[in-house]
Amino acid sequence: MSTLYEAEGRCPLCDKAMQDYARNLMCDGKRYNFPFRFYYCERHGIYVWRGRRHELFDLSRRMNQATNVEPEYPEVLKRFVESGARMLTLLDYKPVKMKCPYCKGKWKQHFGYLTSSVKDIIYCPWCSAEIQKDMILIES
Repeated sequence: MSTLYEAEGRCPLCDKAMQDYARNLMCDGKRYNFPFRFYYCERHGIYVWRGRRHELFDLSRRMNQATNVEPEYPEVLKRFVESGARMLTLLDYKPVKMKCPYCKGKWKQHFGYLTSSVKDIIYCPWCSAEIQKDMILIES
């Protein structure tokens, strides 16, 4: 999908409108505050707007840009425990290179918890195939 022109707030891979996140991310029970906003595509991950393009956010490489790191609010942690939801980890924010087994198209996205609202499916931005996670080819 990647085009010459990107609209802020639209996923550069699938062109769907992304949820406008606040300026913080939750990871391993901590809240990382940043001086910029995040955009979340339920199919491909978290992006930041850089000039005229979106950039897939890699928390492990950008932790030093956090303006503040604080423990997550106890009420939020309690809701995670009560709901049985999984807390996001550093690995969930790690971009990986993907390759579609059908069209051989390549792209980068977050592989962990952030890849899809349906946890076992990844969407190819090139041929729109719904790919089972165990069929996807990950390049190093």
